[in-house]
Amino acid sequence: MEKESRERDGGVSRIIGATPEEEIDALEYERSLFKDQSGKEVTIGEKKFRMEDVEREKTPEEREIIAGILAKMPEFVKQCGGTPVNLSEDHIHIIDRGKLDEETQRQLKESRMMGMQDTNQAAIFIFSCDNIVLFASGVTHEVIHFNSFISEDKIKGEKRLVNRRYGLAIPIRKNIKNLYFNEINEAVTEKLAMLFGEKYFCEIPSVAREIDHTTIENYTSARNKIDGFIDALYEKNKDNLPSKEAVFNLFVGGYFTGNILPLARLVEKTYGKGSFRRAGELSKK
Repeated sequence: MEKESRERDGGVSRIIGATPEEEIDALEYERSLFKDQSGKEVTIGEKKFRMEDVEREKTPEEREIIAGILAKMPEFVKQCGGTPVNLSEDHIHIIDRGKLDEETQRQLKESRMMGMQDTNQAAIFIFSCDNIVLFASGVTHEVIHFNSFISEDKIKGEKRLVNRRYGLAIPIRKNIKNLYFNEINEAVTEKLAMLFGEKYFCEIPSVAREIDHTTIENYTSARNKIDGFIDALYEKNKDNLPSKEAVFNLFVGGYFTGNILPLARLVEKTYGKGSFRRAGELSKK
C-alpha cells in the first residue's frame, strides 16, 4: 500500500464545504496553531489545565526516544499509504502527573491512558511515565494518531471549523468526544504502533535495552476485538482475499487516506446492507 507523498505542515488533511479562498485561510490558521506551541491547554476528563502549569522539561532519554520515533515515522506512514506530518519534538509535551490534582491522577491510573493528541490545538500530550518502553509506546500511539487522515467541516455562514473525520473515527453530531468507530480506530492505531515498535524500537538504544522486560497491556481488549473482526471477514471472503493482512490493509487505507469505501463494501458484502454503520455504532465512544 506504499505511495510517494509530501509531508503535511499541519494536522488537518482536508477541509470540506469551504470555498478555495476559505480553505486557504483555514489551512493557514491550522498551520499557525501547528507552528506556535505556546498557550496550549490539556483537557483530562472534564478538567482543563493550562499547559504551562502542568508541563515539565523532557529528560535526555525522553528526547532520544522522541527523536528516534519522529525520524522513522514519515517512512512508516508513507509505507502505509499516508501523508506524514512534519512533527518536531516541540509538538510533544510531557505532562507531569504529579502536577495534576489527586482525582485526575486517579482517573489516569485507572484508564491506563498514556497520552492524547489534540487536533484543535495541533499538539500531542504525553503523561509522565518511568517505564521507558511504555513511554515510547505511548508516544508512538499518539504520533500515529496525529498522522492519520483528519478532515474538518466548514460551517456555512461561520468562520469556525468542526471535526469531520479522525482516522476511521467519525464524530457524532460534530462532537469530537463522541465518536462512531472509536474502538476500531484505537485498535488500528495500536496495531500500527505495535508494528512500528517491532520494526524500529531496536534502533533506539534506551528502548532496545528494556524492551524484553516489558509487557504492554494497554488497548489489549480493543486489539482482540478487531483481530476477531479481521479473522471473520477473511474467513468469509478467503476466495477473493489473499490473506488476513489484506483485510487489515483495508482498515489501514481508510485510516491514513480517508477512503473507507473499500472497507465498507467488504463489510456490507459480508454482513448485509447497513452493517458497516452498525459496526460504527457498536464501537462508538
